[in-house]
Amino acid sequence: MKRVFARAAGLISALLLLFPAGCATSDRYVYDNAAQYSVGVFSLTGEEALAVRLVEIDWIAGAVEVVREEDGDTLSLSETGASDEAHTLRYELRGETLRVKFMQSGLSYDAASPKTLRVTIPLEVMFENVNISTVSADISVDWVFTNYMDLETVSGNITATDLGTSHLSVSGVSGSVLISGGVHRDIALSSASGDLGAENVTLTGAFSAESVSGEISFAAALPQGGIEASSVSGDVRLSLPEDASFSLSYESESGDLFDDFGLLPGDEGYLAGEGEGHIHVHTTSGDLFLSLKVA
Repeated sequence: MKRVFARAAGLISALLLLFPAGCATSDRYVYDNAAQYSVGVFSLTGEEALAVRLVEIDWIAGAVEVVREEDGDTLSLSETGASDEAHTLRYELRGETLRVKFMQSGLSYDAASPKTLRVTIPLEVMFENVNISTVSADISVDWVFTNYMDLETVSGNITATDLGTSHLSVSGVSGSVLISGGVHRDIALSSASGDLGAENVTLTGAFSAESVSGEISFAAALPQGGIEASSVSGDVRLSLPEDASFSLSYESESGDLFDDFGLLPGDEGYLAGEGEGHIHVHTTSGDLFLSLKVA
């Protein structure tokens, strides 16, 4: 139990540091090189759009939407909800990197009104890295391909649909997270009290999730690299195909195991089938539910 509580304390401490760089510890929204940023809407087409490899978005309140154009070649930024020019988005394009900020540097953080940022990307673009960080803004990312993607929020909800990534990292404090579809090597999710979920994803690597009181759910084929889930009081729900073959290690102080697979005792826990894959679950009081996934 000490190990689980220690990991939970460390997780909460780490997640509480998720405020974007522009919103650090003062009541002013301040970021570096502010004079280099332009104001308002932005677009690139053709080869210029395809040359952008890294995207960094720092948003406070409202929503961030990133979508791929099915038949377009434009990378664009637009927003709704800005009250005046000072509160209009800022952007900087330097080399292969596009940076987006919520508003003018130096303004009061408390005066930030919710705005919606919409980012459209060309069909053919493949990013190297996408980082989106918000305070209370929801994040929605649809049909984006990138080697690395890092999504962070304090109280916003995060949804990611049909992505293609090598590594997807998603973290929050109280907002919910849902990853749906797509092909990934690894997925890592973390939250203090928000629910964490992944469904119908294809993984060639591993799935990991850490939560304190939020529920963790996974409904897909067993990843080649296995599953690792850790929670204090939140339940863990794993829905796997009927023919899934794995070994299970489940450690809990007072949680219960509910099993639809007819698990057999193994050397280090339980076995389903030949025990080819591996699942490790650690909780303090959270239950583990193993159910059969309906195709």
